[in-house]
Amino acid sequence: MKPRLLIAPGSIRARLTLWIGVILGLVLISFTVGVYSLLARDLLNEVDRSLAEWAAQVNNAVRLSPGFPPGRGLRLEVPRPETFTSADTFVQLVSLDGEVVGTSQNLEDVSLPVTDEDLASAQLGSQRYDQTELNGERIRILSAPLTVRDRTIGLIQVARSLERVDQVLGQLRLIAGAGLIVAVGLSSLVVWLTTRAALGPLEQVIETSEAIGSSRDLARRVDASTSGDEVGRLSSTFN
Repeated sequence: MKPRLLIAPGSIRARLTLWIGVILGLVLISFTVGVYSLLARDLLNEVDRSLAEWAAQVNNAVRLSPGFPPGRGLRLEVPRPETFTSADTFVQLVSLDGEVVGTSQNLEDVSLPVTDEDLASAQLGSQRYDQTELNGERIRILSAPLTVRDRTIGLIQVARSLERVDQVLGQLRLIAGAGLIVAVGLSSLVVWLTTRAALGPLEQVIETSEAIGSSRDLARRVDASTSGDEVGRLSSTFN
């Protein structure tokens, strides 16, 4: 008697298991990518909201010294880092000509990057978000107009580290990857068991017909299924 494989190569069961497994895998991958993208966007939006809140607070705390503009004896006080809820938030004040006139103490000797687009947006009264690196660490920067007495006098930049966001997304990728592998494996197992139960009677018909052909026992009959499905009708026709 021929040894029976769990899934014979090229069999209907193998093809069904493969195709359904591939389809389920693609669906699960699409769903996982969609959820990941939504979560990543929500986390970034939360960072943007916090930057906007800090920018408004800092702007309200800034006072215009006599002689500015256009004098260069400007002394602007930036709230100390201790006033922020986290130490990974940085503040920088820039004049409209691109000169840094004030920074939060946690920046030390490092300056946030200032582009011509940032200055142009501030002069137009609009704000813009950007991402860059600071000392090898990814940060999110909000560049907004610095206004005093309804007049734009410079640019205020508030930056926040994205280290925590990257950590959360990294953990999510690991969990999603592991869950995806498990889900595809379980779905393939369910498909294999289902097709095995559905195609089992058909295999019995094949084995009986092979036995009849080898033994020439034409009196032997196939166990006809009473379910009335295609396999049952095939068994009755064969008999």
